[in-house]
Amino acid sequence: MPSTPIDSTVSRSATGADYAELRRMMIADGLLKRAYGYYLIRSSMCFVLLAIAIVLAFVLPAAFGWTVLIALLLGFALVQIALIGHDAGHLEVFQDSRKNWALGQLCWSLTVGVGFWYWNDRHNRHHGHTNDVAEDPDIQGKGLFAITFTEQEGATRRGWRRIAIK
Repeated sequence: MPSTPIDSTVSRSATGADYAELRRMMIADGLLKRAYGYYLIRSSMCFVLLAIAIVLAFVLPAAFGWTVLIALLLGFALVQIALIGHDAGHLEVFQDSRKNWALGQLCWSLTVGVGFWYWNDRHNRHHGHTNDVAEDPDIQGKGLFAITFTEQEGATRRGWRRIAIK
């Protein structure tokens, strides 16, 4: 198959065989082993941080400075929990897919407030058609999460989606 580099940093086409070889090398080096200890520590720390932020919201006085601190703690904790849910959505935390789905439900649906089924379906479609204007749901501008790269794309949005991109 002839090579058609996309840019000067790509010396040959990225084929399925290239990916398979890279995956074999990563497995041989042990880079794809499950990191249960890492996820246990990270999940524990994130949920403890979230609990601290919630407790602080009820304990500290309702002053601007404290509110900003609590908002930052809540935001950081929720993003970290969503990232754990992201890994679970890619079935990377546990070998058993049911356990990954349970963790994804805990992280996304119960904690962050975004349905895990919704997020996972959309995210997998995004990975299947990354940056394809016609197929990538994140670029199409539908649903909760949407981005736009050009003013013309932004002009086609309506309602809150149009306001959100300004």
